Amino acid sequence: MDNEHNQPPDLSKDTNAPSSSDQPRDNGYSPYSSDARFSDDRSNEVGPLKQSKLGIASFIIALVAVVLLVVAFALATANSAEFVDFVAEVEATGGTIATPEQLEAIGGEIIGTLVLIIVCMFGSMGIALVGAILAFIGIFAKNRRKTFAIIGLVLNGLLILGAIGLVIAGLAMGAASGGIS
Repeated sequence: MDNEHNQPPDLSKDTNAPSSSDQPRDNGYSPYSSDARFSDDRSNEVGPLKQSKLGIASFIIALVAVVLLVVAFALATANSAEFVDFVAEVEATGGTIATPEQLEAIGGEIIGTLVLIIVCMFGSMGIALVGAILAFIGIFAKNRRKTFAIIGLVLNGLLILGAIGLVIAGLAMGAASGGIS
């Protein structure tokens, strides 16, 4: 009577064959175990955290916004040089004010460039705002690295603050020259 239930041993069984109690019944899986296979808890994972995808997107958006601003300023610089040359040409011919034909000729060439400059500037501010929102969300993502989200928030924030500063400076210059009353 040496077994668990104080019953006599069964001699008809082969002692070398594995019994049903030696084999796992469920291959190691128990739905009631503490092992949460379908949870979002990743604390048991080994290795470095992955970067936040929203942070990477925010960083790329910030770079695109910077490129759009550089294109806008380059176009504005090239356009202003053409306008200065035109004014110098008008003054060289003895006229102090350009004729309507001259203004129409330069307006046709410059208007497309000015529209492109405006689209680039407002487009860069719009996508910078989207990038800042994505970066803000990426900073609060759990179990993710936040490096790109922080860089994206800083770059997008600087672009937005720079645009606000340019608007304030433009309004101040307009008020100082008497343009706004």
